[in-house]
Amino acid sequence: MTECSRSIPRTIPLVAVLVFCDFPAAAAGEASPAAAAQALFDEGKQLAAGGNYAAACAKFTQSQQLDPGGGTLMHLAACHESDGKTATAWSEFNEALGWARRDGRADREAFAKARLKAIEPQLVKLTVVVAPQGSLPGFAVTRDGRVLGEQEWGKPVPVDPGEHLIEAIGPGRTPWTRRIRVDRQTGNAAVEVPALVPVAPRVAATATPAAAAPAAFAAAPAPSAAAPDSPSDSSGPSEPSEPGATRRAVGIGIGAGGLAGLAVAVVFDLRAHAKASSRDDAARAGDAEATASLHNQARSAQTTAFIVGGVALAALGTGVALYLSAPRSTSDVRVVPQVATNQVGVLLEVVR
Repeated sequence: MTECSRSIPRTIPLVAVLVFCDFPAAAAGEASPAAAAQALFDEGKQLAAGGNYAAACAKFTQSQQLDPGGGTLMHLAACHESDGKTATAWSEFNEALGWARRDGRADREAFAKARLKAIEPQLVKLTVVVAPQGSLPGFAVTRDGRVLGEQEWGKPVPVDPGEHLIEAIGPGRTPWTRRIRVDRQTGNAAVEVPALVPVAPRVAATATPAAAAPAAFAAAPAPSAAAPDSPSDSSGPSEPSEPGATRRAVGIGIGAGGLAGLAVAVVFDLRAHAKASSRDDAARAGDAEATASLHNQARSAQTTAFIVGGVALAALGTGVALYLSAPRSTSDVRVVPQVATNQVGVLLEVVR
């Protein structure tokens, strides 16, 4: 790792000079992520010198992702501080402090401590309180698209000033959203996520499969609109309703949605691998801009595949459990494979 003298322009408020950034020197003619990171770093410095902090921070972020270094991270934190993103800068300065201690850089350690001391009085915090949800598989709470771990529930967490979107989702539940603004004028804030409301069985059995399930599952018979226990209005004898028909229909619907979700997850996973391959090609060609962009796209696709796949597996498990636990009459159930153009599935057929 080669030390090179780097400084943040004096145009950035509250930041005087940062020295010594870590970037490995690339061999002549060699294309590598480190070379792309160096180019992005230089672009970030130019943008910051012109006061375009939003664009400068994006360049520093891409540079840090390609070739992490304590010096780049310090520049990124200072950039976010100048852009008014106090919570982001506070988090990054804390991380940079750890890098400085690990690398034995007393100058960087002193600088990070000074900036943390200056930022802390400006921080605003948001508390997300989550009501008990029971044993609900696939339940998730997000803030601005980022999943909040249970350790963050009920804790005041520093956030950047501005509007924030809180969302909660769960299989078979109505999604919940809330927007809240937090800044130094409004002060710290809290938002409570209520227990999610179950989707009505009839809606889940008819609307959900039609929107997400393959044709083989969508063709399964829907439950009768009449209440299962209501007597027939006709004068003749009425046939007894099928026990557990509604629960099985809901199970099929949720399970089909889970299968569709798994298919989506696979698509995003394939996209992530494709973008990663293209990123490597761009790095070898020395295209810094394309390398950084493709790297971000690959990470985003991989994260989406992970989240969608997890929720889909939970939905599939819930659907199977609902179907198998539904009461039955003395009937046999036969699994019939269904194959159509670009679709493969199974059909559960009841034989009396």
